[in-house]
Amino acid sequence: KRDILDIPEIPAISIGGGVPSSNHFRLAATKLNLAAAAGNFTTIGAFMSDRFSNVNGLVGTAVSFFAEAGAIQPLTLADEFGTATADYTVGAGFPPNGILTIMASTQGEEAFVDTNGNGLYDVGEAFSDIGEPFVDKNENGVRDADELYIDVNGNGIYNGPNGVWDGPGCPSPGCVKPATIWTSMTLTLSGNAVCALSPSPTFPAIADGGSQPFTFSVSDVNGNSLVGGTTVTVTTTATAAQ
Repeated sequence: KRDILDIPEIPAISIGGGVPSSNHFRLAATKLNLAAAAGNFTTIGAFMSDRFSNVNGLVGTAVSFFAEAGAIQPLTLADEFGTATADYTVGAGFPPNGILTIMASTQGEEAFVDTNGNGLYDVGEAFSDIGEPFVDKNENGVRDADELYIDVNGNGIYNGPNGVWDGPGCPSPGCVKPATIWTSMTLTLSGNAVCALSPSPTFPAIADGGSQPFTFSVSDVNGNSLVGGTTVTVTTTATAAQ
């Protein structure tokens, strides 16, 4: 079983105003909740900008997409707005908890605090130190042994943060230029509906003129929300009930 992601060959990044910054690289989706049935789909958008929040020069920047299960376009290019999109389709290998992780990566730089305002990273300035990209299936923020990753340096093992700032023109020994930055998001794949009524199963006697509150909840088999637009109907058999 492979535990290293196959990453498509990435075309050269077109650099103008800068390269994507790790804290300006985020994912969103047209639908965050899908019925857990093969063929349902959503569009994933990767939004990026450089350290100055500009998108000038990012046209053609390659973004690689990976999904925990199902199918997703492996690589797309950013448009003039710094956005790269890929279609995700529900397929085989449903995550057991119904929460699916999608990860995207591109070449850029780790975010840093430009203390002296010179537009460059200087040794000693605070920065975001990130490790190699991985698909965080259990959303615990740590790469576990069974989680796929991109072997950026090709040494056959997963490498976490390296302790130095990575990016074009990085000054420290052992730094990576450019850096492979990444981000991830989750989608909910909803299963069959489960309804619960409380108090239940024995209903208390209600005196004439009295009242009794009931709580009716609906979720899927994993306790996740149902797909948007799901209709829930509640009926009663007692003619006096309201």
